[in-house]
Amino acid sequence: MSDTRFKDPEKSYFYYLGNEIKIVQSFDLFLSQHKISFKEGQLHIASPHSSRDEIKFIFDSWLNHLAKKYIRARTELLKDGYGFKINKIIIRGQRTLWGSCSSKANLSFNYKLMKYREEVIDYVIIHELCHLKVMNHSPKFWSLVETHCPNFKSLKKELKSP
Repeated sequence: MSDTRFKDPEKSYFYYLGNEIKIVQSFDLFLSQHKISFKEGQLHIASPHSSRDEIKFIFDSWLNHLAKKYIRARTELLKDGYGFKINKIIIRGQRTLWGSCSSKANLSFNYKLMKYREEVIDYVIIHELCHLKVMNHSPKFWSLVETHCPNFKSLKKELKSP
């Protein structure tokens, strides 16, 4: 999936937790940095008057900030609920991966997951947690994923759809 979904090639669409959101930007002479607030499905961005940052850059920075809290908290909750042990949780902006698991039990997640529904994010977290027990994509691995996420196949498809 690309960074933004496209319905109309002339317009960018922005998503947060599976919902399309509207971005409203204003400029203020007295600001030295962007101020961001989210309410009622709208992301309000107050920018310094001289700002040349693009909306996409600001939006991605906002998603990254939220992912560091949300994905870490969900991972901690799911690992405890399912009895997994992890070392570190890292949030990145990988180009091709939604998540990864190292042999040292470090889990890495893509902040762009924040564009998807919570259930899809949980699937990716569960997928990486299961790699702590089975470090490949064998039938044993997928059976373990299915134990913790019975509808994983449909959620996996959502990650591949534009």
